[in-house]
Amino acid sequence: ANSSVFATFAVTPSGISTFIGITDPLESDIKSGNKDPQYEIIVEKDVMVTLRDGVKLATDIYFPGKNGVKVDSKFPVILTRTPYGKHETAHGRDHNGYVPYGYIMIKQDTRGRGNSEGVWHWMTDDRIDGYDTVEWIAQQPWCSGKIGMIGCSYHGATQHLAAMEQPPHLTTIVPNDPSINHGIGGI
Repeated sequence: ANSSVFATFAVTPSGISTFIGITDPLESDIKSGNKDPQYEIIVEKDVMVTLRDGVKLATDIYFPGKNGVKVDSKFPVILTRTPYGKHETAHGRDHNGYVPYGYIMIKQDTRGRGNSEGVWHWMTDDRIDGYDTVEWIAQQPWCSGKIGMIGCSYHGATQHLAAMEQPPHLTTIVPNDPSINHGIGGI
């Protein structure tokens, strides 16, 4: 059986990342002998997240569920932000690998793309928009307060840009070959 492993880094104001540790989201299940998914996937599509300037970003939220209903509990959240359409599942953005194991996955169209409002400019709005999105998520009753971001290329760049604004609830970023530095320093 495949297992997902996350490396956790702390991003400092100087932009230097410090390695914190490795987390296997299935660790407790593996110790108990249970490697099977625990949840169904319940999705809410095109939830509009309002930013500080009033622009609304289209956001799909994939929740853990049981018997066709969202589980009423707090879960850690994995966020990905994209200009290419939030329906994508490539490059670590497949909710099927996270939600059944107790994570909420959020996919968001960036400003001016997909079903989001506003005008898209290459990476100029992603710092503030990423911050606002992370902090909106943190205020939701289903969020445990732990929010991470994943993805590669532009999706990786949105992580760096959000982290540069230092949202208090962004605990982990896993940028893979981020276009912000054209492959230098990615994993």
